[in-house]
Amino acid sequence: MERSVLWVDVNCRNLSSLYAKVFSDGHYDIYVASSATEAILELSKKKFDAIIVEPFYLRHGGDPIWDEAWSDEPTQHEFGFEFLRAILYPNLAKTKLQSIPDLSETRIGILTIHARSHIADMMNELGIEFFKDKKVNNNRVLLDFIEEIFAS
Repeated sequence: MERSVLWVDVNCRNLSSLYAKVFSDGHYDIYVASSATEAILELSKKKFDAIIVEPFYLRHGGDPIWDEAWSDEPTQHEFGFEFLRAILYPNLAKTKLQSIPDLSETRIGILTIHARSHIADMMNELGIEFFKDKKVNNNRVLLDFIEEIFAS
């Protein structure tokens, strides 16, 4: 049975070589979302075995629910971590979402071009352990990261 993965990245559609490796591998059913709103829509339709997020530059995608909590423009990564907080721990988030059943921080990974040191405190706060540097010049980086998450 294929495991399902949601990849949330503002640039996911521009990184087709990463997506293509996962798709052609045939072991994972991968879905993409380029905004928090798209991701919430996907999460409301389907249970995912893993979620990979690029928290930097993530935008809300037009749903007014995000505007209520974000009257000011958040810093580069604040909104990405608000999205993660909202889906993992809705009672701790500024944005109040319905709880997503069977979602665990043990199946969430951060795939970014930024150093882990920039976001280590937020990852620790949310209990997210998986991190991968997207700058690696390797079109298998997404596939390798998915395999790492499922191997744990």
